[in-house]
Amino acid sequence: MRDARASASTSAAVIRITADDVAHYAYAREGNAHVVFRYTGPRPELRGALLRLLKTPAGARGDRAWRCHTVDALVWGADRDEASWTTLDAAARDAFFANAPTTSGRAGWRDDRAVVRVDGDALNALALKTTRDAAHETARAEGRDGRVANAAEAFGQLSEVAAETSRVFEDDVENAWVIEIKPKSFVGAIVNGRRAWRFPAHQRLKVARGEREAASSYVPVDLLGGDADVRRACEALMACPQNNLRVTRGARVFVDARGVTADADVVSTLSRVLPNLVMNAREVFEFIFHHQLRGGDDAVKTYRDVHELCERLNATRQRAGEVSEDLLERLRSFVLGQMAKDCSVLFTVTFDVNVSDIESRDDDLVRFATFVDADGATRACAYRAQIIDASLKSLAKTSAWLRLAEDIDASCVADADADDSRRDFVNALFAST
Repeated sequence: MRDARASASTSAAVIRITADDVAHYAYAREGNAHVVFRYTGPRPELRGALLRLLKTPAGARGDRAWRCHTVDALVWGADRDEASWTTLDAAARDAFFANAPTTSGRAGWRDDRAVVRVDGDALNALALKTTRDAAHETARAEGRDGRVANAAEAFGQLSEVAAETSRVFEDDVENAWVIEIKPKSFVGAIVNGRRAWRFPAHQRLKVARGEREAASSYVPVDLLGGDADVRRACEALMACPQNNLRVTRGARVFVDARGVTADADVVSTLSRVLPNLVMNAREVFEFIFHHQLRGGDDAVKTYRDVHELCERLNATRQRAGEVSEDLLERLRSFVLGQMAKDCSVLFTVTFDVNVSDIESRDDDLVRFATFVDADGATRACAYRAQIIDASLKSLAKTSAWLRLAEDIDASCVADADADDSRRDFVNALFAST
């Protein structure tokens, strides 16, 4: 199997998925842009990875291949006529993780392993399989749009499943906990002289539109605060997870958009270990924060400036070499910032571990955390952190981003959304950058 951190473009011709493989794939979940499948078949190069496929375009009749936007091609140095979504996404991910800490020469937080070619009949079969899966109907009930894999896209992406690839978890894969947290935006915007947060205002907007029954009290920047702040964030996520917290163990779902379905013992363990995992992996969240900060804050002006710039570049049809590198770097930073605002941090966790035994397995991507359980006993867990869904954000969508930023700004209540109760650690956080 190729290294998980090999450049995706170099492996594009190596792995091919055919109709014969479809029997071994099962629908796993979906996001706004991708549908994801889990593999349980015999091919070693496909095992230990999820298959991510681009969904059909929103509002399109039938399948239509993704078309590279003029400004995306400029920003990522691509040939617009040759670029596919997956190859451009691979370039964006390379840039996103370029400055991440490395372990054994690998960016250990990356989940993407390779770009794969998917035969057309395999894509059609996967789309049909999706619509027949009960989990797909559940996803639709939770607000997903029902779109399936785009049969016009010839490429997909393999995303590593740490529970299946790490020697630490391989003895008991089905009992590994998988905890996914969406950090959302840490940077906010200055409103009436105070830093206000995008997430609470967006929650208020969603409730007003009927998209949510209740607003979450989660304030993402708390994840970068002290012990009490992190615990407050985790309590808010547990109280109202929406799509910002998901916890599974094997085939069991403990927490997802429907709420918490676990028993009291699991909830107790989760509420005690989750803050400690976040604090232990602070560098992961700080890495995301710095990308967001370089990409610009959440002010309407940030989105308007980028939209107007992209409109000018698109209208003039400028080519590579005709646009200053400083301007392109500004747009790259903005895109990477948007990727950082929409990615997730994934923890794969196993409990009650023997630290010396795990260290002997020589997996340098695994770390340890401790927590005190309900009986007062100190327990150790081993975990691996990954950043997942750090996917390309196309500059073709700047008008939609601007409209949303304007709507969120109109929903902002500075007295409620500003940082008064968090002022000390927030000031220290931004002063350290």
